[in-house]
Amino acid sequence: YVSGYKGPAFDTGLITGGSAVKPETTDSWETGLKSRWLDNRLILNIAAFYAEYHDFQAETSIDEGPLGTIVLTNAGEVSTQGVEIEFLAQPLDDWTVSGGVTYTDATIDDYPNGNCSGGQRFRGECPNNFQDLSGGDLPYIPKWKLNLSTDYTIQLEDAPFDVILGANLRSQDDVLYELSQDDYTRQDAYSIVDIRTVLAGKSTGYRVTAFVKNLFDTNYASLIY
Repeated sequence: YVSGYKGPAFDTGLITGGSAVKPETTDSWETGLKSRWLDNRLILNIAAFYAEYHDFQAETSIDEGPLGTIVLTNAGEVSTQGVEIEFLAQPLDDWTVSGGVTYTDATIDDYPNGNCSGGQRFRGECPNNFQDLSGGDLPYIPKWKLNLSTDYTIQLEDAPFDVILGANLRSQDDVLYELSQDDYTRQDAYSIVDIRTVLAGKSTGYRVTAFVKNLFDTNYASLIY
């Protein structure tokens, strides 16, 4: 069990005139397992977590217009819960596989006077300039995230180096970028694949790597607002 605290703050913008923001506090619980199997060829770690945030501090837009004015405010009660699994495996002496998967359910539990995005105001979806965001999703947190990495070593008897072939996979579920729940700020699920070939020196320890990032040229947004 861990309790957290983020101190009070003041938004000193011209619109707010120095409004105060209450401290944010958290209560979080985590339980899990760290284990080794198959003569240490498999390391498996599992964790389950739950956290409550009280007087959650967040940026919000308060006035009318397509862009609005961004201020710091207390966004009520939010919570996160989920499971995280990590592993490191060595199926063969020259082959290793590692990775992890995380499921996170991050929810706005209580925020009756939530903000509206500029897009929602422009489309007439927020006539009162505020909305009830209770039950919505926290932004920037996809429900599913997956990462995998593998390396296979080709040992060359007559060469001063070995060849290592490797690849990485990073994948995630769709993610929302606005606390306002504006669906136009949602990035669809995507996956990124990287590959590499390494010449690894046997005696001197040097490594020469040729690599390709984002092999399939996947396009995605890191922020939408």
